[in-house]
Amino acid sequence: MSQCSNLTDAELLGISLAYRKSLIGQASGEGCCLLVAAPLATLLQSSYGVACEVVISDHAALDTPFTDHVWIKLADGRALDPTYSQFPGTEGELVYLGAPTEYHQLH
Repeated sequence: MSQCSNLTDAELLGISLAYRKSLIGQASGEGCCLLVAAPLATLLQSSYGVACEVVISDHAALDTPFTDHVWIKLADGRALDPTYSQFPGTEGELVYLGAPTEYHQLH
């Protein structure tokens, strides 16, 4: 069970995946993180009561094509990243839910 609302983690992932697919389909998500994360956070807060915030991470030191990445930080500290598949080694994992990774650092 998610500590953020009455949703289970599976339900939270399902909602996030469906929302992501409605906007960008199976695309990698590269360059779309703000487009997907910001409105998804609003949907989760307003429709499902999920306490969360949109976060921007500085990726200048990482080997990524962009210097910033936008993702959702849940009230329990976990990262919800609806465009996770854009990063090397994450292909096939369209949405990430878990402890913050190197791509979810606060600077």
